[in-house]
Amino acid sequence: MAITVNGVELTEEMIEAEQANHAETPSPRDAAIQQLVLHTLLLQRAKEQGLDTSNEGRAIGTLLDQELHFTPVDEAACRDFYNQHPEQFSQGESAVASHILFKNEGGNELSATLTKAKAEGVLAEVQANPSRFADLAREHSACPSGKQGGDRASLAAARWCRNLTRPCSPPRQVRSSPIWWKPSLATTSFR
Repeated sequence: MAITVNGVELTEEMIEAEQANHAETPSPRDAAIQQLVLHTLLLQRAKEQGLDTSNEGRAIGTLLDQELHFTPVDEAACRDFYNQHPEQFSQGESAVASHILFKNEGGNELSATLTKAKAEGVLAEVQANPSRFADLAREHSACPSGKQGGDRASLAAARWCRNLTRPCSPPRQVRSSPIWWKPSLATTSFR
């Protein structure tokens, strides 16, 4: 499938060459295409403005200098804006969770029973020795986060709860850390 930007084709060779600059991104190809599209659009705009585009980087830099205008602000102005618009700087409740995902590989009742038995065994080990959680996650979790000890990024509480088949309980303090529930098994829709 050819990708064109206002009549300019982005060739596979261009995409492959740009892809090397995005190797660390989750999707290097998509990042390369996005970069090439933005570059092409900016270069086209620079030409429309009559800028010399023989040095593409300089032309795009000049275009951005001409078209982007920033109002300098100081700390007092930032604080005033923050105080006048608190709703823009808040978010709903969130939860940070660590988990171990046990995948039911067989999809049948026997497989589900064996998976649950394994999960119960690991849960008993976590309850007996919570400091082993990260090691057990690395050893047993089918989730990519298992490699990081089962750590899960902060999630909106509503989203996390929605993906569990039982409701979350209100936060409470345990060892000076707010938690949603003690270690337990839960069936989720995560795969």
